[in-house]
Amino acid sequence: MGEGARRWHSDPWRLLVGLGAGVALPAAAVLQVVYEYGLLAAITTGLALVMLLIGGIGWVGAVVGEKRKGWSPSAMVTFISTEAVAAVGLMMVYWVIRLQADVWPPDGSPDIPVPVLPISLLLLASLTGGLAGRSMLRRDTLHFANLTLVSVVVWMGFATMTVFGWIELSSTGFTIYTNTYGAVYYCITGIHFAHVLFGIVILLLALPPAFKGLLSESYTRSMTIYIHYVNLLGLAVLTQLTVW
Repeated sequence: MGEGARRWHSDPWRLLVGLGAGVALPAAAVLQVVYEYGLLAAITTGLALVMLLIGGIGWVGAVVGEKRKGWSPSAMVTFISTEAVAAVGLMMVYWVIRLQADVWPPDGSPDIPVPVLPISLLLLASLTGGLAGRSMLRRDTLHFANLTLVSVVVWMGFATMTVFGWIELSSTGFTIYTNTYGAVYYCITGIHFAHVLFGIVILLLALPPAFKGLLSESYTRSMTIYIHYVNLLGLAVLTQLTVW
């Protein structure tokens, strides 16, 4: 059995990422939204973020500098598909609650406008991330680095706006504990926020090996796929929660 095969079976990083994103985060949302176990949901969320951070850095660090290996795009699509199932499941919980409610949003909920600027930042991140991927496939390292850093800055801007948006809503008394809408809003936007942070890690860790000529084509394609997925997820979440 080759080294790659042994790593596939013994590498704990992807398991941590899969459990964090596909199990712990959705479980935390269900604990809060459905069962209203706030403390348990908070603990589960913290555990999920730790798993994502440790697993993500370890996973990326294990493959990002391997010229002939790296991430397989098909494996990334499989990973994203698994996450998408969990995301759709959470949205179905929201749809069921929404359709069963006589009045929506419930009393005590503010009128949250469509976040045009954050959505625009997500679209911009997809544009710069896609262009960065194309530059790397052409072995244009300088343009790849510049466009990747722009994508990181854009995503950091989005993340900052998300946090300040939460703070502003909380200052009005609208928190995760206010009502069902608050629980759904903070949980689902929080899950997308975690994906953005993970994406920033993926992008930053790609820069050093790119300048050494060690960034594989498969990693570049997988990274681009993940960027588009995160932005599409954010677009769906933000429009869903604010439009209907």
